[in-house]
Order: sequence, then C-alpha cells, then structure tokens
Amino acid sequence: MSTLKSSGQAASDDMYQLHITHAHHPDHSADCIQNHCLETCQDAWGVPPGHYAPDAYHAWLAVPAAHRHTDPTKAPVGAPHFWVNHSGPSFPGYGHIALQSDVIGHVWSTDCQVPNEVGMQTTAWFSSPVGWNMVYLGWTDYLEGYALPVHTMPTKVPGKPNQTVPQKPVVKPAPKPVVKPAAPKSAATVQPSKTTYDVGGTQVKPPTSH
Repeated sequence: MSTLKSSGQAASDDMYQLHITHAHHPDHSADCIQNHCLETCQDAWGVPPGHYAPDAYHAWLAVPAAHRHTDPTKAPVGAPHFWVNHSGPSFPGYGHIALQSDVIGHVWSTDCQVPNEVGMQTTAWFSSPVGWNMVYLGWTDYLEGYALPVHTMPTKVPGKPNQTVPQKPVVKPAPKPVVKPAAPKSAATVQPSKTTYDVGGTQVKPPTSH
C-alpha cells in the first residue's frame, strides 16, 4: 500500500532516484516512464492507486482554487507544476506535470531530456519555443485529493550543487499595540465664592476694598 511522502523533499528525492536509475538504463522499455508524467509524479509522492486522473490536465482541473498558485518562483520543493498544450478551449491536450526540485528554478520531469527518463529542466523551458511551447497553468500544494506537505523552498544554486542560498525566515509582523481611548475629563467643580459670612448668627458682608 502506498504511503504519502512526509515532505516535498522526499518526493523530490524519489524523482532523483528515478533519474539515476533510468539515466543509464540499458532497456528503456523495461520500466516505462515516457508519456506517464502524472503517474510518475504520483508515485514519487506515494499517492495511493485508484486516485489517478486520466491525465495531467484533468488532475489540474481537480485541484481546488485555494490550492492553485501562479508564480512558479514561489513553488516549494516537491510542489507539482502544471502545463497545458495550449490555451484554446477545443483541445488542451493531456497537459504535463513535473515536480519542483531543490534547485532554484528547476523541476524534475519525465521525457524532458531523453524519452522515457526522468531529468531536470528549468521551469521556463516547458513554455519556451526551444522547449515544448506549452502554457503554464501554475503550481499546487494538492494532488489527486491529497494536501501535500510542501514547506521548504529550493536553496541549491543552478550549476553549483554544493552552493546554497539561505532560507529566508518567515517574519511575522509585530502586532500593533492596543491604544485605549483616554477617559473623558470630568468638569472641575468650582465652589462659589462666599458673599456673606455668618457672625454670631448675623449674616455680614465682607468689607470692600477702597
């Protein structure tokens, strides 16, 4: 029984193992990967059988809107990226899916370098004329009914596997101090000045100054 991976890095590492296995596979037909991008990514994540959409495009359509994101530079490691053959409504094609690697701006994908192999390619390549000229749909933290535990960003520098950039800490803004309104000042009570004085029971007015 398949078990969903505990992190995006674990799913990315699984794609890397497929890359090593098939990069020098003597018989590519022995373990078919070609044209099975969705199944390969699902297997890397450990999505249980029986949850497979017919193709990558329909897997994208099944993603709730709250789990869709459009900026590829903000995709965490292991996050699925989706493309469609073109933006027209008549035939979007089967689409394509690849997983974000831990290298900045690069994904693990089937067939992108050699047919029936998993390789690493830039995210932009799939939408470029020198690549597959597809339309980028977005990336998700959800696949085939499962919320994916993707929490870390890519840190490895392209072309420099031993060099990384530090993770930027998530800085939450400090809460604004609660300022209570000042209590209204009560009007001062002014005692009226006396105009007469009681002297032995007789009311006497004070003398006036000259």
